[in-house]
Amino acid sequence: MEELLALIRAGVVTVAGPGAEVVDDGSAVIVRSPAVPGSIVVDRVIDARIPKFDPVQDGSGLYRQLFADGLVRRFRHDGASGAVETGACEVDPRTNAAIGADGSVTPGLFILGIPTERQRWFTQIGARRVRTNGTFGRDAERVARAVANSLTNQRMVIK
Repeated sequence: MEELLALIRAGVVTVAGPGAEVVDDGSAVIVRSPAVPGSIVVDRVIDARIPKFDPVQDGSGLYRQLFADGLVRRFRHDGASGAVETGACEVDPRTNAAIGADGSVTPGLFILGIPTERQRWFTQIGARRVRTNGTFGRDAERVARAVANSLTNQRMVIK
């Protein structure tokens, strides 16, 4: 992060703003954002956004199936202007266990990282600072402990 800030201060990197679109008209590459006045002519574009995760549209099909089976539901934020569905998979904030369609915890199913973004913030692996115990690290440790504890009394057979 410090390196990126130094590049911004040196004028090497420019942050375009939210909702940026890139247009290559054949003679120049132009970047503009509806939230930032003007446009920027650039030599190169680095798309460094956090991917917008939509569990129902997930390309792998895993989350679509989890939703279809009722094992996962979308997180709804109840604010002053009403409820808003954020797109994140809802998890129990204490355990990261998935919350099913009926509102109950789905036993043995834990969700970490980007699929929970917009219920839990800054959960990407890259969001950690060196030598700190960030949100993702704490969540991962809690899930690992829960899984290990659940296996303590189980006998495993490997074929």
